[in-house]
Amino acid sequence: MAFDKEFDRFTTTAFRLEARQDYTGATGPRYDSWLRGEPMPERSPQTDPWLARVAWTAASGKRWRRAHVVKQPLSEYMRYEMVVYAENVAAGEDVRIVDRATRPTLGLLTADFWLFDAEIASQGWAVFLDFDDGGCPIRYEQTGDPERLALCCRQRDLVWSLAVPLHEFLAGHDRGQRHHPSPPVGPGG
Repeated sequence: MAFDKEFDRFTTTAFRLEARQDYTGATGPRYDSWLRGEPMPERSPQTDPWLARVAWTAASGKRWRRAHVVKQPLSEYMRYEMVVYAENVAAGEDVRIVDRATRPTLGLLTADFWLFDAEIASQGWAVFLDFDDGGCPIRYEQTGDPERLALCCRQRDLVWSLAVPLHEFLAGHDRGQRHHPSPPVGPGG
């Protein structure tokens, strides 16, 4: 990642807000395997450097939180992402999901960002992410601007107050979406 050093630099919290419904451009062979219903290679802290980082830093007391504002019905990509999120949770990340339909104002959230060490708006920093139409990251912008940080903190707090833990979302989604096939279960994501 172009801003990889930010994950080594934070001391307390890393929060990710995801507003897009498709990041397919950033996927690889595992996504293709998932689409075909084939087993995917294991993805765990033992096999994946990202999950190793999450697991190690979470064990040392750092908090990883992620919230995704989704739109129903879930796209193919978003169904795959739920498998990936389960792996992130197993590594120590707190992943929560909120449906845009629960609150009309959530439709206004379109920016994707990481927010670091910003327990209060006057501290920390953010990295905004821009993507091309295919969902591939094309630009990153790091900022410590107090006004932009305050906006990020308000968005974080709003989304977090409405979001439910991944397992709860999946349980509710399975009950309400029985006519849609569930993502393949198995290692990976």
